[in-house]
Amino acid sequence: MKSILHNKTIPLAIALVAFIFSFADGYSQSCKPDSSIFFTYVSGTQIRDKSTKSVYAYNAKGETSKQYLYTWNDSMNDWEKWRVWDNTYTPAGKLAKMVDSFWINNGWKAYYITTYQYNANGSVSQKLEQRWDDNTSTFINNYKEDVAFNASNDTSQILRQEWDNNTWKNKYKIDYNYSLDTLKSRELKVWNASNAWEKTWFEELIYNNRNLVGNMNFFRANAGKTAYDKNQRTSYTYNSLGALIATYTEDYDAFNLAWVSKNSASYTFTTDNCMKINSYATSGVGATSETEYYYSAGVNGVEEVSANSLHGYPVPASNTFTIKADQDIDPSTVMIANAIGQLMPVEFTAKQQNSISVNVQNYPAGVYFVQLGNAKLRFVKQ
Repeated sequence: MKSILHNKTIPLAIALVAFIFSFADGYSQSCKPDSSIFFTYVSGTQIRDKSTKSVYAYNAKGETSKQYLYTWNDSMNDWEKWRVWDNTYTPAGKLAKMVDSFWINNGWKAYYITTYQYNANGSVSQKLEQRWDDNTSTFINNYKEDVAFNASNDTSQILRQEWDNNTWKNKYKIDYNYSLDTLKSRELKVWNASNAWEKTWFEELIYNNRNLVGNMNFFRANAGKTAYDKNQRTSYTYNSLGALIATYTEDYDAFNLAWVSKNSASYTFTTDNCMKINSYATSGVGATSETEYYYSAGVNGVEEVSANSLHGYPVPASNTFTIKADQDIDPSTVMIANAIGQLMPVEFTAKQQNSISVNVQNYPAGVYFVQLGNAKLRFVKQ
């Protein structure tokens, strides 16, 4: 079965659906970043501004248990807490629930809860989002997406409905067409004011023997048209390992009957073939944005981390971080450094024979390293 849920260059309406359902598989890559930063470029320059930052925490199984998001505050010259995604998983490692909380009045407030259902083959069959309602002080339905499958367990349709006046109402649906087990096209239809499905958008996909190498998008400008018009096309380039390294997108100029460059994207990797930088550029403007991923050697962040006879919790830490060792700890030998090697002030809040707690409340959000003699430990501060 060919997965159709990880294409990153399809139009917005379908891209959102693709992201939603690909995320339901959890972070299954062997490459697990500590953090990532999204930068935007000042138009027409190479000046890069910080925008948003993500810090990832993983449970003992390596699943993404939390993703903290921060926004850059120029006046404070520091990151501000924004939101956090808390994930729980099924015993089979499938994402069961995601709670989306926002930082409000110095505390986390849950505003969205998303739950996932799976069919017998382990594919997402339904996504249900509920939102917090201040009037009733409870979570109420927001929207749901139901997935239908063909006999090969390929997605044949995604139907989105939104909650309105205590009933589900159609919003749009996407129909998928296959040749054998390969996705060849998909079509978006919206539910119009006449209570009927209206064809809106169509996409054809092109493959070589190994990968998707191109797609052609068609758009119907109004309901009176009987045919689709050319709209956009994208080509894809891969490295020798089959990883996507570049895309190039063009819009169709119907007046001049020609394709016009729109934007491009490039993807670079570490020596371990882990994603390092995603860069995006707009034709005639230049670089517009990029996301950079950061990794560290050793143990990834989990609720309790351990390495070289050292243990620590909680991860991520907010106010204090407790370090445990197999023997008595001499506080004078404890050193903590940030991700670029700068030593941090170490203030102890509690001390027992083989454990010690450190005040990290004033540490900026990010990844830190504890060193005690020859033993080292990594943790995340939210």
